[in-house]
Amino acid sequence: MRLLFSAIFALLLWSPAAFAQFAPGECALANGTPVVILGPSNVEGQFMARDSRLQSGAGQSFRADQLQSVPCPGAAEAKNVCFESDEGQGNNDLEQTVRHALVTSLERSESKTNVSVSDVQVGDPRAWSGSEEVQFGIGDMSKAIVDVRATYRTCIDEVTDIYVTQQQNNFLCFVAAASGEVVCEITGTTGDLAPRTSQTLPKY
Repeated sequence: MRLLFSAIFALLLWSPAAFAQFAPGECALANGTPVVILGPSNVEGQFMARDSRLQSGAGQSFRADQLQSVPCPGAAEAKNVCFESDEGQGNNDLEQTVRHALVTSLERSESKTNVSVSDVQVGDPRAWSGSEEVQFGIGDMSKAIVDVRATYRTCIDEVTDIYVTQQQNNFLCFVAAASGEVVCEITGTTGDLAPRTSQTLPKY
């Protein structure tokens, strides 16, 4: 009976903050310091948070009872967000089809990715080579293919950061046999291509 009363007494004294949950981007005070929540810590029941006065940083782990939820100053929105996907304006129907296929293919290749195409160079439609028929077996071999060089940006949206990349690659665009949809596959990422640049931006 004494053990039962001790357990009940301990529960009554336990701080409700110990059961608190904090979402990424939420503002809080950590021992009096304004922080922004980055996400759960590797330690159960703790959260990673960064001093909200800093532009970047990995942050540190806090117990839930060390955090006090407070309203974020100003608009409670991410300060850096991914741009919307944009295929751009083609000079003709073929180029527009290729631009659209580039965006949908790149978005499909990695989740949470937006794509903005700035420039494309489209070769003349041609027949498949033997090696291409083997490498890209999903294609409709009765339809022509085109070689493409594209310059584009991608933006990947993660929990605490966004990752923006500017790159130029060579593609082969063709009609997929199963769906009838035009798709584009990367065939070259080296050679006389523009250098790839990447940037990591904190969301909050």
